[in-house]
Amino acid sequence: SGSSSKSSKVVTSATSVPQAKLIDVEEAKEKLSTSIFPGDIIENIQSKKWKERVAGMDAILAVLNGDGAEEAKSMLGPIFSLFNKSPGWKDVNFQVCSKVFEASK
Repeated sequence: SGSSSKSSKVVTSATSVPQAKLIDVEEAKEKLSTSIFPGDIIENIQSKKWKERVAGMDAILAVLNGDGAEEAKSMLGPIFSLFNKSPGWKDVNFQVCSKVFEASK
């Protein structure tokens, strides 16, 4: 029974991964479109055309790997809420999926 108390402990450290609280997708779109994902980025990742979804994810990756990297850390909830809906984790196009997973790192 001593091992059960050990398994219930929560370990935290200064290098822990930030938590992402999922929110309503419409709220996420509003927050992101007025901050780190300007223009038609969000429209592109919601497109039925895979090339537009790829272009949208390329734009998101450019923001996340560039000047918007620090701000993105505070927007993890809205970002993951958006990815849950658009383009989704199971997009039919492998290029879109790979970019969603790359952006999630």
